[in-house]
Amino acid sequence: MSATRWNATKLGTALSCLMIANTLFCYHVLHWPFRGNTMIINYSIFIIGLILIIIRFGIQQSSAQLSQYFSEGFKTFIVVTFIIVLFSFIMIKVYPDAMQLDQFLKENSQQINEAKVKQSQEIDANTAEIRSHFTTITIAWMTISHLLLGTLFTFVTGGIMSSLKTKK
Repeated sequence: MSATRWNATKLGTALSCLMIANTLFCYHVLHWPFRGNTMIINYSIFIIGLILIIIRFGIQQSSAQLSQYFSEGFKTFIVVTFIIVLFSFIMIKVYPDAMQLDQFLKENSQQINEAKVKQSQEIDANTAEIRSHFTTITIAWMTISHLLLGTLFTFVTGGIMSSLKTKK
């Protein structure tokens, strides 16, 4: 398959698959939770992959402008965001312990209890509230963080690439 057949959507899908493979490897082989080091590695893969895809586009297009770079990056990171959000939702449902929610809730309750700012019934209600909104908050965070990082790095990389093209 030639390199020209790999459009932004396919590259975004491939980048998502790499991030999913990393997550599964970290969870099943290294026994890391989904947050922490796994997320740092995934964000790094996302950012580096996005930058490389935009650079690749710039090499293929002799006279690309910032809007074209951003369009290419957007097509890539929107696919990655959709796939990763869908994957995250499935993983939270399949492996609820992987996000270490129980450990977080226990630590949170201990901190509130030690500060003596709430009664035990209030702490229990707070824990139940956090648990009930956890999936929604996690999915919202994944969506917003990938969209913001994708926009930022696409814009910066596209700006650099377009300014390099105009200097030639």
